[in-house]
Amino acid sequence: MTLFRSLAVAGWALRSAARQAAKPALWIPFLLIAALQILGLEAILGFCRPGISTVALPLVRWVGGDAATHFPTFYVALPVIFARWDLVLGVVVASLTTGAAAALFARAYGQTAPGAWSTAARRYFPLTGVALVAALLSLVVFVLGNQVLQQVMADRALRWTARLGMMAVFVVVESFLVYASVGIVLEGWGFLGSIRHSAGVAAALFVPTVVLVGLPVFLVFPLDYLAECSNLFLTKLRPELMTGVLFLKIAAELVLTFLLVGAVTRVYLWRCREER
Repeated sequence: MTLFRSLAVAGWALRSAARQAAKPALWIPFLLIAALQILGLEAILGFCRPGISTVALPLVRWVGGDAATHFPTFYVALPVIFARWDLVLGVVVASLTTGAAAALFARAYGQTAPGAWSTAARRYFPLTGVALVAALLSLVVFVLGNQVLQQVMADRALRWTARLGMMAVFVVVESFLVYASVGIVLEGWGFLGSIRHSAGVAAALFVPTVVLVGLPVFLVFPLDYLAECSNLFLTKLRPELMTGVLFLKIAAELVLTFLLVGAVTRVYLWRCREER
């Protein structure tokens, strides 16, 4: 597939997903995750409140130490604490909602698909297994990337090169897993089979897949970068503004994940039709 056609396929898939935005049922899986993200963020912000402190306070201490339980250090640790919550949420709940969303999108595209939520619930364990593999691989990429960043921190050009390289590796890794949830729900693939088939589809459609996966990553990057700039919020701005950055990130991910799942499902269905 030529570069031009690859980009055309990615653009067509994104337009196809965007056209489904007027259907409320398609938003339910993504709104559910956003609601849980907001509830988790609110619980972390109120970690000293009775009833919440039994769970939230140990989490804050575990991630940021005792210093994170005091103002303004708490807001320095807040993005990392929220990221840990988001990681768990992605494996335990988002795996289910992504599977359901793929079935809903398939039906919206005219494909005969089984009941979205019931099928995703029956296939919960392979969906969760794939989500866990993706989360672990992402952690490996970012841990190794951060070690490289620490080595080149003094050189701005090398620092940005390492950061962009880490993001590129993350996008490629996620690209090879992105079709797994779609195949599990629509084709009944097992855990290992879904990873193998997803890698095969991604290899055959490498450029459009990387574009679709990379677009949300790079669009959310400015908010991720702001969340890393704790000194800016402590010295130049108000530390509480970090909360606003995280709320904006939740909103951006809501829309971008909708487009990603819709586009990936569209590409997958098109690929299956082409093979037949």
